[in-house]
Amino acid sequence: MVQSYFDNSGHPKIKAIVSGSWGQAEIEALIDTGFDGEITLPSVIGVRLGLELTGIEDFELADGSIGEGFVFSGQVTLGERSQKVDIALADIDEALIGTRLLSNYQLTIDFVNRTVEIKESQPK
Repeated sequence: MVQSYFDNSGHPKIKAIVSGSWGQAEIEALIDTGFDGEITLPSVIGVRLGLELTGIEDFELADGSIGEGFVFSGQVTLGERSQKVDIALADIDEALIGTRLLSNYQLTIDFVNRTVEIKESQPK
């Protein structure tokens, strides 16, 4: 199972390890169900990891505006599973985990009991 929890502000979070060619970092990321990408990291973390630039993509912000950003390749480990992912870097304070990364997982968020459960789904 993947380590996940609610922070003191009531936001669902997930612990993951992100790796690049220069090292790795354990992150605590906000689970952002409105973000259809894989991971967005604060730029300072991504630079320190030595992520490989793979391209530029357009993205839509929460206010509906369109932006353009650099996309990098890296590795993420959730629980026991590691996979190659696309990582966006941004001028943000905390990492975000999006729905594309969680597409092979079952996510249950219980706001009443303040529990988050993420487990790998079995194909049907």
